[in-house]
Amino acid sequence: SLSSYGRHDLAYRVAVQTTEPSYGNWVKRGATTLWEDWFGAASLDHIMFGDISAWFYQTLAGINPDPHAPGFRHFVIRPMPVEDLTWVRAWHASPFGVIKVAWRAAADVLHLEITVPPNTTATVVIPSTTARLVQEGGRPAASRVGIRPELSAAGEARFTLEAGTYSFTAPRTPSGETSR
Repeated sequence: SLSSYGRHDLAYRVAVQTTEPSYGNWVKRGATTLWEDWFGAASLDHIMFGDISAWFYQTLAGINPDPHAPGFRHFVIRPMPVEDLTWVRAWHASPFGVIKVAWRAAADVLHLEITVPPNTTATVVIPSTTARLVQEGGRPAASRVGIRPELSAAGEARFTLEAGTYSFTAPRTPSGETSR
């Protein structure tokens, strides 16, 4: 998929634009399932009752199971803001409780609210210029109780979170985009 190659911006455009080729064009034309091709010339029910909602949760909100710990006892939050979208709010009812993610993007800062249910942990990967500038509750995130800093790649800040509710602010990368 486009997001697998770091093109969340292009995937978002394909989702919302109303010109061909796009999911938005399908909706405009009355589609209620995924079609076999972008133009509606073949099967109009190619993937039985398929949709793109998983992409909204997994990419835009960033709620993902940990592939090494199935069942959401540990999970990964990796939101992928795109330039034209200013906020996202999503939740997932896991076996341990509700996982919540909400973010709001300004030109130079990302505000991120996360709820980690009881008896679980989460790895959060925040798109940011540098991990040391990420704050939680107005203080450096690395110094907060329940937050453990992890080795971070360029353009991101990575932390392990214990159960609780967190409010992060992070400087955004210069373009506002992220890489994966």
